[in-house]
Amino acid sequence: MILKSSQQKAVTELEKFFGHWKNELLAYGETAKTLKDVGQESIIASITPPIKKLYETVGEYREFSDMPEAQGVVYPRLCLQVPTGGGKTLLGVEAIRIFKEKFLEDKKGLVVWIVHSEPIYKQTIQKLQDKTNPYRQILDQIRGNRTLIMEKTDTLRFQDVNENLVV
Repeated sequence: MILKSSQQKAVTELEKFFGHWKNELLAYGETAKTLKDVGQESIIASITPPIKKLYETVGEYREFSDMPEAQGVVYPRLCLQVPTGGGKTLLGVEAIRIFKEKFLEDKKGLVVWIVHSEPIYKQTIQKLQDKTNPYRQILDQIRGNRTLIMEKTDTLRFQDVNENLVV
């Protein structure tokens, strides 16, 4: 699928964000391993967690005044502004692809897709359930046709998430 220039710009930003985050995560892991190896495990708790360090040190994220935090733990969040008709569903699918392929490197799991209105929900679910739709085809490529598109009223089983990409 050929992306418009604004969509490509958004995808590039997603790739950069996940790249920065992965670098911080790898550095944190190496430091934690080194500390464990030398018997200094107690110091690990004082090291800034990877996503928080990302927000504090990478210039373009440092100005993020609304650092997402829950129960004292900073969690990842990236906001992209996309105009009406700008391909938000496509960018959502691309975000899943980038995250699964380049960051997590695990093609299964659960993605919770949140939309702001019932009409958008119905429109999105219809596109994602249609196996001929390019958005669904991208999702199917991620997990080798082991994709489940579930509605908010469906029963979610551990086995589904453990074996499929569940959206």
